[in-house]
Amino acid sequence: MGKKDISKAYRATTESFSGFEFVPIVPISARKQSGIDTLLKQVIRVYEEMRKYADRHVLQELTRNLKPPVAGAILRINQIAIKPPIFKVRITRSVDASYIKYLRHALRNHFGYTGAPILIRTEKVSIKKTMRMHKE
Repeated sequence: MGKKDISKAYRATTESFSGFEFVPIVPISARKQSGIDTLLKQVIRVYEEMRKYADRHVLQELTRNLKPPVAGAILRINQIAIKPPIFKVRITRSVDASYIKYLRHALRNHFGYTGAPILIRTEKVSIKKTMRMHKE
């Protein structure tokens, strides 16, 4: 396979698996017996990325620097699980899918998680409940 063919295959793969842009693509060849070492290294790297835990204080700082949603506000982001990384986002109003995509992109840019899916769960919290929680 020449560079042109690899480029074509890469483009076709990314188009076929839209929504999985975070997954690394590793070309392999059974005929040339190449790429397996690279594939195994990438599998180990993705596994390590899936085991990452984001620092709580860094997440709080990131929350303060995020573009706010059109309506409501983000109160807090916590990582609640690994393998895959799952984040709980406390919000005052529902947000649309494009904002969740923005959050996922911001988390990936800040912490990496190369090759790992990032799951985001939202929890809508009333402002009154939030005020009570801060008083206690």
